[in-house]
Amino acid sequence: MPYFYKALICVCWFLIFSAPAKSQIAWDANVLPDRALAQKFSLLLQGIPATATEVKSFGELRAQSTDLDTYLRGLIDLSERLFMKERFERVMADYHAYMWRIPMGASAKHAGWVVSKNKSYNEIFSRDYLYIDASMAPLFKDYLAKIKGSFPEQLGVYKKVPLQAEEDRFRGLFASPEFLQIFPDTTSNVNRKRSAQVFRIAFCDTLSNNLEQEPNQEPHLPPSDGVHGHDPDCYGCHRRLDPMARLFDRWYLPVFDGGFASFVPTRTQAGVVYLGGVSGMKKAIPATSDADLGRVVVRQDEFVSCAAKNAWNFVHGSPVKKDPKTLEEVAVAFDSSRSFKGALKQALMHPYFWSNLQPPVSNYSDVKPIFMANCQSCHAKKRGTKFDSERFPFLDDAEENRDLLKYIWSAISRRNGVRPMPELPRPPLDTQYMEQIKNWIQQGARDEQGAVSLDEEQIKEVLE
Repeated sequence: MPYFYKALICVCWFLIFSAPAKSQIAWDANVLPDRALAQKFSLLLQGIPATATEVKSFGELRAQSTDLDTYLRGLIDLSERLFMKERFERVMADYHAYMWRIPMGASAKHAGWVVSKNKSYNEIFSRDYLYIDASMAPLFKDYLAKIKGSFPEQLGVYKKVPLQAEEDRFRGLFASPEFLQIFPDTTSNVNRKRSAQVFRIAFCDTLSNNLEQEPNQEPHLPPSDGVHGHDPDCYGCHRRLDPMARLFDRWYLPVFDGGFASFVPTRTQAGVVYLGGVSGMKKAIPATSDADLGRVVVRQDEFVSCAAKNAWNFVHGSPVKKDPKTLEEVAVAFDSSRSFKGALKQALMHPYFWSNLQPPVSNYSDVKPIFMANCQSCHAKKRGTKFDSERFPFLDDAEENRDLLKYIWSAISRRNGVRPMPELPRPPLDTQYMEQIKNWIQQGARDEQGAVSLDEEQIKEVLE
């Protein structure tokens, strides 16, 4: 046998016997055990612990994977199967209901449907149809909504009801009756709550007067005379986003000459609103009614960045560090498909999720200050409700403990048919607190020593 062929055979045998076994691949040490990873995927995408079958699927995937790329492709396939489950639609509806403070009605259910069916996420903001069942139909009938076709007649069966072309009152999330009812006008603060909510939902930002100007240059601001429209403190909203009052965009005021390049006479027509501008959103886009707000918002770069942040926080939780490059990857994944699923998948594939790089599991000491600050005033012992900050919410009887936590979560997430906590008219808990409490429950509602107070079945019951 020629020397060349002998050498080739030796090399081949060396490669075969030196190749690591599938169960000993190099990256195994950094990947969570099958059961732990299955639980993380299931808690995220279904809101409940994984089944034995799902845990088995993760074990089979690891056994069949020869390298990290193969493993990650398999994780994407597994996550897609969980995305397609009806349970994920309900989880996403819950997410919108408590994260965005939208009532448990059409808007939240519609958001869950959009994500689970891989529809464009923009539909939530700029839809030209109603997404309702028979329970919602009377509300729109009272409003004399102009629709194509007929209203649904079955309870619990949601359907798309197209709006007529001239009907612009209910287009998208920001013009829905739910949004207008939960953030109503007031005589002292007309529309400001709604505007602030638009910023928080779509841009992950707050209304702040962060004027952009050249160094050592005074801003071109009129003197304050106590009038709302001339008060510099009002510019944080009106210069960046003017969805309702249209004070600065509809009329051109000479005092702004040279100060706001986007607000010039040729671009300020009667009845036309230009959202965005120099110190606000990057793209100034014309609109003719409040119903156009969603259509304008989803075209902004800030909207894409916010979707990326929401996807990351939904998968990992806000405490987990996110670098700009990672957020950019998630944003690109969202922007390329305009689907929240794309952003979620990108966040799922980050090592923080599938490896052991996660921060320590939270225990009661992490959420105790939330309960103390928001519950103790009404649930003090003297009121007869037996609030004990050292023991709450841990009861000696496991079943009673589960029932108490189930009631707590239902009340603070304002589920239908449950007395809301904190009680109205007090505002609901901050969304960051809601995230922390839900994450704490999902991981077993650990006490201050780290011992779990809920098993897997009880977690399901609490979060159902």
